[in-house]
Amino acid sequence: MKIKYTCFLIFLLINFKLLAQETPVFEHYELNINSKKIKYSSIIDHIEIIRLEETENSLISYVSMFLELPKGFAIPNKDHKKIFLFNNEGKYLSSVNREGAGPTYYTGFSSVWLKNNTIEFFNSGKRELFSFGLNGEYLNHKQVNVDKSIRLGEMTMLGDGYVVSTIESISLDGKVESAGYSLIFLDKDLNVTGQKLETKSPPPFPSAESPSLIREGNEILFKKTLNDSLYYISGNQVVPYLHLDFKNDWAWINKGKKLSLGEAFSMIKQGSKVYEIIPVVSSKTVAIEYVINKELKGFGLLNRNTEEFFTLKGNSGKLWFKPLQWKGDLLIASMPSYQLESFLKPLGQEQWTVKGDFGLEEILSAENPVLLKIKFKDKIGR
Repeated sequence: MKIKYTCFLIFLLINFKLLAQETPVFEHYELNINSKKIKYSSIIDHIEIIRLEETENSLISYVSMFLELPKGFAIPNKDHKKIFLFNNEGKYLSSVNREGAGPTYYTGFSSVWLKNNTIEFFNSGKRELFSFGLNGEYLNHKQVNVDKSIRLGEMTMLGDGYVVSTIESISLDGKVESAGYSLIFLDKDLNVTGQKLETKSPPPFPSAESPSLIREGNEILFKKTLNDSLYYISGNQVVPYLHLDFKNDWAWINKGKKLSLGEAFSMIKQGSKVYEIIPVVSSKTVAIEYVINKELKGFGLLNRNTEEFFTLKGNSGKLWFKPLQWKGDLLIASMPSYQLESFLKPLGQEQWTVKGDFGLEEILSAENPVLLKIKFKDKIGR
C-alpha cells in the first residue's frame, strides 16, 4: 500500500511539473511606431509566389484568411461567403458554397479550421457549427447550446471540444451589452463546460479590424477588440501571454477615461495614434499590422528573442502585402496582383520564384490576388 501511495505521489508531482511547464511565460514588449524604418527589400531572403487560378467559380476580391489542407489550401472569404479550395500550386479545385436560408445552409462564417480532415466553421448568425469534406461537400451541422441572450463571435476547436468568444458592445445610447465573460468552453456536443476571462468594460467602439481567436499551429491565442494584449488558451485555462505595448502611441492608453462614441469615432477616423493591432504570431517573430486611422496603417516585425521592432516600408513608403499566418520561418501573405510588379522591382531575380506552370506576366494581369511565402533574412526572428 505504501509503495502504491508513493508511486501515486510521484505521478502527481510529474504531471504537475509538466502542466507548469506548459504554461507560457508572460512577455511584454515596448514598441515604437517611430522606430527605425527599413525597406522590406533589405530583409527579404526569398519569396515564393503562388497564383490563385481564375475560373468563373474562383474569382476572389481579396484574401484575408488562409487554411492549410492535407493536399493544398483553402481561402475563406467572408464577403463571398465561400471557401475556395486549391491545390499546392494554386490550381482551383472546388468550393464550399452553401449559402442560404434552409436548415442545411449557412448565412456566413467568422473563423474556419481543419479537424480530422474535415473543414469546420461557426455560423454565428445561426449559432451553428458546420462541417464540410475536403472536396467542399456538405457533411453536417450542429446547434450550439448556449443561452440565446448571449451574442457569440468566433469559434475554434480546442482538444475534443471548442471555445467560442462572446461579443461585448456599447449602443448609441450608452447601453452596455456583455455576457460578463469573454470566452465560453464547449464539449464535443457543443454543451457549455465553463466560462473564462471576466469582462470589466466593453470596447469603446465596435471594431472588426482584428480577429478574436487566433490559431497559430497548435496554439490558440485570444485578443479582445481594440486591445493590445493576447491571452494563451490551454485546456480550459486562459493566461496573459503577450503585451504589445505601443506606450504613448496607443490610442486607448487612458483606460480610466470613458470616451463618448463621438470621441471614439473621431479617433478612429482621423486620429494619429494606434487604435488597433492585427498580430500574426510565431515562436520567434510577431508580424504586426497596426491601424492608426481609416487611411493609415503600418506594419512591423518584432523579434521575440532580441526584442527588436522593425517597421517596414515600401520603396514608395507604402507596404502592400497582408500577413496571414506563419508556417515555420515562412510568412504567408497576400497581395493584389497588380501591385506585384512594383513589389518585386527592388528584389533580385534570384530572390523570388513562381510556383506551378504560371508565368509572371500571366500573374501580373490576373484579377485574383496572389499568395506570397516570404522568408526573411536571419536578422529577423533570431
